[in-house]
Amino acid sequence: MPPFPLTPAARPTPGRAPVDITLAEALWAAVARAGVEFVPGVPGDYALTLLDALEASPHLRWVGGAGELGAGFVADGLARAAGLGVVVTTWGAGELVAASAAAGWTAEDVAVLHVVGAPSSDRLASGAPVHHSLGDGDPDRWTRVAVETTGRVHVVDAGDPARALRAALRSWAVDRRPTQLVVPRDLVASLVPADVVRAVDGKAATTAPEARVAAASLVTRFVASAPDAVLVPGHLVLRRGLGDVPRQLADLGVDVAPLPSAHAVVDAGHPHLLGTWQGRLSGPGVRDAVESCRGRVLLGAVLTDVATGGFSHDLGHGETLVVGRDRTSWRDEHVAVDVGTAVDVLVEALRGRRRPDVRPTARRALSRVPSDAGDGRDRQGDPVPAGPVAPDGFVRQRDLWHAIGRTVPSGWRVVVDPGTATAGALATRWAPDTVLETATTWSAIGFALPAAVGAALGDPGRRVLAVVGDGAAQVTVQELALVSRAGARPVLVLVDNGGYTIERLLGEPGAAHHDVPRWDWPAVLRGIAGPGLHVTVVEDAAGVEDALRAAVGRADRASVIVARARPLDAPESLRRVAAAMRTSTVPS
Repeated sequence: MPPFPLTPAARPTPGRAPVDITLAEALWAAVARAGVEFVPGVPGDYALTLLDALEASPHLRWVGGAGELGAGFVADGLARAAGLGVVVTTWGAGELVAASAAAGWTAEDVAVLHVVGAPSSDRLASGAPVHHSLGDGDPDRWTRVAVETTGRVHVVDAGDPARALRAALRSWAVDRRPTQLVVPRDLVASLVPADVVRAVDGKAATTAPEARVAAASLVTRFVASAPDAVLVPGHLVLRRGLGDVPRQLADLGVDVAPLPSAHAVVDAGHPHLLGTWQGRLSGPGVRDAVESCRGRVLLGAVLTDVATGGFSHDLGHGETLVVGRDRTSWRDEHVAVDVGTAVDVLVEALRGRRRPDVRPTARRALSRVPSDAGDGRDRQGDPVPAGPVAPDGFVRQRDLWHAIGRTVPSGWRVVVDPGTATAGALATRWAPDTVLETATTWSAIGFALPAAVGAALGDPGRRVLAVVGDGAAQVTVQELALVSRAGARPVLVLVDNGGYTIERLLGEPGAAHHDVPRWDWPAVLRGIAGPGLHVTVVEDAAGVEDALRAAVGRADRASVIVARARPLDAPESLRRVAAAMRTSTVPS
């Protein structure tokens, strides 16, 4: 963690006790100390004094945002790329707009600190009918909403203002949990001990020795019962800094079948990568390998409808070890242990049972099938015949994803919106060291574009590609203004097909409610982002690949490639997803 000093504003001044600084100074000094540089958000009158203090910090940069929802997704991308993110909104009207993003942080386990500037503490206590309330004397309503969406909410009180600040900082920076801090505006200048800043330096609670012993016993017995268990990693491996674990276990000879949320955690072509497991939507052999084996390890996995092909999975055969964030379970045994400790004992147990083996397994051989999108090769790297070029000035989804797979080099971060983009990404064979960011649990459209902007700011050493549809882009495209304001340099592929493809496949394809207003995308994009954005419109497969190669080579500018596609054209994988979802949502 960078040892940021206290900011000049946070240093003691004459007439003030040397151990005391204002709450706002402590907050922003701690945020900078945790390694955060960029802070998105939207100002409001209740938050203005907080923002005045933020701008006094030489270590923080306020980048703002066009709306609270988009700013929340920018913070999401920052946290995914850099480990931690922050967003600032005003109480009520502002924080509620960001509530969908906040629910996404919680569902996807992203460590964002949501700082909310609130009315004065006396008015909250009296239930005064202040603006941004419902005027009914209930001052806690928005806190209850935040508790439901974020879980961890800390409200600063006059009796001990440092207590809530310290707890919120630890929850966010140490426990890596999405957290909300509510600061009444009359308490922004409250004095708190200067050592509150060091709350971000703490270490997560360590597992008690007896809990580690119990976890080791449970895991060792599981491995003895299923020594050839398949590893099924989920989103938590990315959020908790465990992204190297699946590859490490694969190198030990463990077969790996990631959930969609962890697709690409093991490089394509590894002999022990079976393919993505998604229930009946899995590639041939992958479902049997996971569901019919002697055992499997669910590592940081949430088995949602999207993850399992509409709950089409069946884990009734064999043994299942579930390694969660704070608990590891097998059969009817449960051990309260953090995921990092559980992974340590799991690796130890598997290392004792296996030796490195790079030979393709029988289960692996079953997945040698063409993907419907990717780099033009099957899952083993063998050529797949190219399809015909799409006529009439439209880009086919298959050609689009083949071009993306062939063109995006190793070491990139790829952010995709739910629906078509996620389906295409999951069927793509990515270059080594690709980080794929999805939101398959919360599945809110409009996520990918601002999250990509945030990721580009949070980790400038790893370039970022986002793939979004025009419907999703219309929700949050205004956050592209950060290209000129903050210097973000993502590459965006925007599929312009006039509406929501996944909804068309789920419902009546020709229904008008699937359509979105047609925008002049080049004009809109240049109007929002200014001259720092390079915009290209493509209408055929060759144009897509040429534009992508140019964008990859143009590291000093953000780029948007507008690919015009037919309304009902979709990756075959998305059609299978839609069929599975239709089945799973039909009333029984």
